Amino acid sequence: MKLAWKDFFSDTHQLTRITILTGVAVLLAVFSFGGYYYWDRYVKLDDISPSEKSLLELEKAVRDNPQDPGPRLALAESYLVDRRYAEAIQQANQVLVALPDSDRAMLVVGVASVYEGKPDQAIAPLKKFIDIHEGTEMANRDMALEAALYFLGESYLQLGKPQDALQPLTRAIEISPTDADALYKLGVAYTQTGEHENALHMYESATTLVPNFMEAYQGMEASYVALGQTVQAEYARGMVAYSSKDYQGARKLLENVITAKSDFVPAFLGLGLVYEQLGDLKSAKTYADLAVKLDPQNLAAVQLQGRIESALQK
Repeated sequence: MKLAWKDFFSDTHQLTRITILTGVAVLLAVFSFGGYYYWDRYVKLDDISPSEKSLLELEKAVRDNPQDPGPRLALAESYLVDRRYAEAIQQANQVLVALPDSDRAMLVVGVASVYEGKPDQAIAPLKKFIDIHEGTEMANRDMALEAALYFLGESYLQLGKPQDALQPLTRAIEISPTDADALYKLGVAYTQTGEHENALHMYESATTLVPNFMEAYQGMEASYVALGQTVQAEYARGMVAYSSKDYQGARKLLENVITAKSDFVPAFLGLGLVYEQLGDLKSAKTYADLAVKLDPQNLAAVQLQGRIESALQK
């Protein structure tokens, strides 16, 4: 089964998921053949796939000079951007026949194979790419490396090998601590290996960055249930409801949580977020203030408090 594009870019947190492909974007923007396209990290991917004209020009360049790996590599990269994954893999593999050390071609094969639902074919090229880039002085700031590590971890998860996913996903977060998707995937790996406390830490970090990260709350619920923490599991269910825009359902669940556990800061924060969406800013401020009072270092609560105060002053 192919991995759908929406599986990486959901409606609830599309902008943060662009982080996954930042490394690929940087690599293609810097080295792309003839300057055919430029990736802007802050623009939706749907708006920036290469034009049909550019693809036709690249295809013609490959036909005219099939032995030249330059146009073929650019075509492979363009197919990847245009979501034509099988064609991207085919062209990149031909580049690797001529240039076995082409890290760009390795990355195309790896990423496209993950999107094609062929994680077994992604691992070898991604590992080679990682080995090359880990040896550079810029490794700790290399977003292409971070992307490759993310996709390697995703490949292992798809193959049912969560233990193997831990190292690359941990390393990806070292490079980009604000990659909410990598944090979430690392949480999934920890959940699947039975390390639920570690999983919860990852899910909490991911939802701090993306408050409506539904999948992270679902993972959180599974880990809370496994730990026998029923009240906290109800909190996670409330935040799943919030993420799916069932604000009244979320409100009821979260109110039950604070009744049972009056010092559970995430539930107060969650209610603040819910009332913000319901348009009841006074109630939102009340719960945001309570969350900050209970935990002054809670960044998400402080941000919500500031946002609500600003809205009330308008």
